Amino acid sequence: MRNIAVIFANVTFTVFFVTSLSLLVLLFINNGPSLTVNRTVIHLILLVTITFCFYGLKSHENRRINLSLVMVSLFLAVYLTEILLPFYPHKGIMKYRISRAKELGREFDERGRFHVVDTLNKQGMNVTFPLSPKYIITHNGLSGKNGNNIFPLAGASGTKTILGNESGFWPIIRNDEHGFNNPQGIYNENDIDITLIGDSFAYGYSVNEGEDIAGQLRKYGWMALNFGIAHNGPLLELAMFKEYVVALKPKYVLWLYFDGNDLSDLEFEMTSSLLMGYLNKNFTQDLINRQNEIDEAIISSCKKYTKPFVYRQKKVSAKRTFFNFKIDLPTI
Repeated sequence: MRNIAVIFANVTFTVFFVTSLSLLVLLFINNGPSLTVNRTVIHLILLVTITFCFYGLKSHENRRINLSLVMVSLFLAVYLTEILLPFYPHKGIMKYRISRAKELGREFDERGRFHVVDTLNKQGMNVTFPLSPKYIITHNGLSGKNGNNIFPLAGASGTKTILGNESGFWPIIRNDEHGFNNPQGIYNENDIDITLIGDSFAYGYSVNEGEDIAGQLRKYGWMALNFGIAHNGPLLELAMFKEYVVALKPKYVLWLYFDGNDLSDLEFEMTSSLLMGYLNKNFTQDLINRQNEIDEAIISSCKKYTKPFVYRQKKVSAKRTFFNFKIDLPTI
């Protein structure tokens, strides 16, 4: 029996050691040194695991067995927590938002986004989900004409899009002719004063149509265009600038930078060879003149991915997990 326990300990430490070392090497090969806190934490966890395994393998048999049991117990505890947490609502932020909504005299719609979209579409409203280019990076864009990839930077033109619920309601906007959060026909104006580039703050992700920053500027007489998209980082924002802003020649460009996640977004964006092309001075996809092709690619991808994606998300709507929940599918 003791021999079995020793073999178990040796196998446990060896598997964890090899796996952790391999992951650490792959992280450095694929992404280079860490630029963000999250990536640094992952590196530290892997280094601690490698050190702990090495120490365990060199320890006396009794200690080795005990340490292996501790490691396996911790591993199982973490992943059991990961499995169980989705079944418990994340009440903290929801309670805060509900209380804030009450202070504003509003009721808080606690339904999940997918439930709301399903209900509205059954009523014939034809509402879609916002396109976040971040979630098609792993595919290096969407399949376009002749099998060549196209990387849309915004949603389909003219569609109704549901945004985020932070104040008790689900805002719904109508995309402009290039898929952004602007009024229809604004591109026909000859004299654009301001364009905004950024992520959800610029996009106006949780406010009604016209209440975003660009909309507020227009109320004060500035001809402002919103090119913000939720989850965008600096490389996607550079792409946005080259594809749309340069052609409009605005007087001012406002870049809304968020130090909370823009660097980690940049790391992820740099894994796309297509997006990396924007670092070349003359590279462009000419997206401003390819809206029909963009719409076709988005609609095609929506038909392919939305059904399984929606089914999966209905199960986890308004839930939380211990680790970040990543989806390797277009969020459309």
